[in-house]
Amino acid sequence: MTGNLVMIPPNRLPTNRIDVIRFVTIIVLAVYACGSNLAGQLVANDLFVVTEVYQGEQPEPVEIHEIAMVEGVFYDFPSKDDQPWTLFDLPQSRVVLLDRKRKQRTSISTEDLIRITAQADAAVTDPDMRRRFGMDGVVEQGSAGELHLTYDQTRYQVHAATPERSEWALQYGQFVDWACRLNIARPRGVPPFARMRLNEAMTRQGVYPQRIEVEMGRKIGVDPTPVIVRLSSRTTLSSTINPETRKRIQEAHSMRVLFAEIPWDEYEY
Repeated sequence: MTGNLVMIPPNRLPTNRIDVIRFVTIIVLAVYACGSNLAGQLVANDLFVVTEVYQGEQPEPVEIHEIAMVEGVFYDFPSKDDQPWTLFDLPQSRVVLLDRKRKQRTSISTEDLIRITAQADAAVTDPDMRRRFGMDGVVEQGSAGELHLTYDQTRYQVHAATPERSEWALQYGQFVDWACRLNIARPRGVPPFARMRLNEAMTRQGVYPQRIEVEMGRKIGVDPTPVIVRLSSRTTLSSTINPETRKRIQEAHSMRVLFAEIPWDEYEY
């Protein structure tokens, strides 16, 4: 196996404001379905996804992800230059990270991601820890397509929608499933088990998270001060991949060949 499982104990969860925002942003972006059956299915139609993440009441997004699916490969292009591009190459059973600044690439097999996810779930047996990560949380169905999940000091409210094409819900679920597994496999990844439960419910219903609102209670600073971090996301789905994203896809193909290969266990995030 090429990946190490690293779980984050409660005393290492983020405590300063910037790290908390990054922590919750990861969770918001991890809108990922669970289940090896979903992960193993392939749908060939093109799909273009844009997810914008907002902090509090700020009008401009703090992060944007453009995701394209072409011929069974998902390309995740974040708006921030310091984040790697990610290729979920399902036909080749590999997930590839492309570090544009250091001109490096690393990869892990989808088989390893499935194994690591199962190990991560089995490794957490302490009830308090499982509660902390929402691992056994129950998704509640609200009115007008709403889904809710509350655990520890975290609350999710999802405004789900039926996509224009029924297959898009499955395609989106495929992407987020693998992205979730990738977050679990990364050494600094936050295990997004609660979000996996949420999206499993959405995929079963044939819907996607058009809007997500997250409230998370944390304590920040040397003298811990309780704060509520609020983030939200908006997601759109379409079949039209814009020319700029098409160009990035071609660039990603070149980077995958030209960048220096770094073993997964030696790659610095």
